[in-house]
Amino acid sequence: MSRKNSSREQTARVEGRAPARIYAICAREEASSPDVIMGTFSLYGTHVVALIDPGSTHSYICMKLVSIMSMPIEPTGFVIRVSNPLGKYVLVDRVCKGCPLTIRGHCFPVDLMLLPFDEFDVILGMDWLVTHDVIVNCGKKFIELKCENGDLICVKSDEQDRSPVVISFLLTQKYLRKGYEAYLTIYPDVFPEELRGLHPIREIEFGIELALGTAPISIAPCRKAPTELKELKA
Repeated sequence: MSRKNSSREQTARVEGRAPARIYAICAREEASSPDVIMGTFSLYGTHVVALIDPGSTHSYICMKLVSIMSMPIEPTGFVIRVSNPLGKYVLVDRVCKGCPLTIRGHCFPVDLMLLPFDEFDVILGMDWLVTHDVIVNCGKKFIELKCENGDLICVKSDEQDRSPVVISFLLTQKYLRKGYEAYLTIYPDVFPEELRGLHPIREIEFGIELALGTAPISIAPCRKAPTELKELKA
């Protein structure tokens, strides 16, 4: 057997273990585009904006989001070649398995492969759609998820127009770095505009110690005779 034939066999074995697969993902910055279906989910307690992409065989997550949330990462065992419409590509070989993607109290696990993109937090592909028997209505821009108890959950893209604008977690980080102000509106009634009076007397007194074990300093005044004061001032 010649060296040339031997090198060909070795190359074939490597390609068999790590097949190159090509996928095209077009992430849009404007969620109002007519050909984009998106939804807001919860991932490890954090709201994420997901793009529903039936044209993608796998599901992906932004690499920056993975590092921020300290999610567990595993090797895929194979390499996927992901390309965009401009012809550029990136090799993907890491995955976050069994991620708890939750909506309305129901969990739909997903394996998310790490990909460098910023427009969306998550891209849900055919692997997730098939696993959970998701019905995709491209015309009306909504998906139906089947829960374990048989109930159907409808996720509509146009719900974003009737509700407050929802931006992705990473986009929020960008706005804060640029100097945008963030406001907490989860508890709007905690601090009323007018104080109606003092707080009621509580059974348990509450105080904050600046340093543990400290107490107010109290020193009695030193009384001396006039002659002694003259000696001290002299």
